[in-house]
Amino acid sequence: RRVAIFRRTTYGILLLLYICLPGCSSYTFRYFGCRKFDRGGGRHPLNALLADLDLRCSGRRYVSHLPIVVLMIMIWPVGTPLLFGVLLFRYRDRINPQLDASCAHLFKTGCRTNVQRRYDAFKRENEKLKIRDADESIK
Repeated sequence: RRVAIFRRTTYGILLLLYICLPGCSSYTFRYFGCRKFDRGGGRHPLNALLADLDLRCSGRRYVSHLPIVVLMIMIWPVGTPLLFGVLLFRYRDRINPQLDASCAHLFKTGCRTNVQRRYDAFKRENEKLKIRDADESIK
């Protein structure tokens, strides 16, 4: 029972991370979206953050947020895909098991998986289509 709860919880967390990844990543990179606005009258242009025009890109508040933004970049656009890659690599044998000599007896004895049956049916249908296409009387 605990294993089932753990698996469901893990699945939910991974799904939530997958759904939140694009939004959180793009929101994090908005920090670097600064733009210069001409203030007229020969004054220096205003360099402001597009996400919050009250925040100047050269000000203390902007610079003080940089460590947090770097941390969030390490978590979202870098860390989350890295986590997915590590998990996929770690469980690669469960996702796509390798066939070795110990599995060869399954093919000799006629024991086949559902995927093999569907593939065989696909090949038979494909052969029928080739025969039909080659038949000159149908054209």
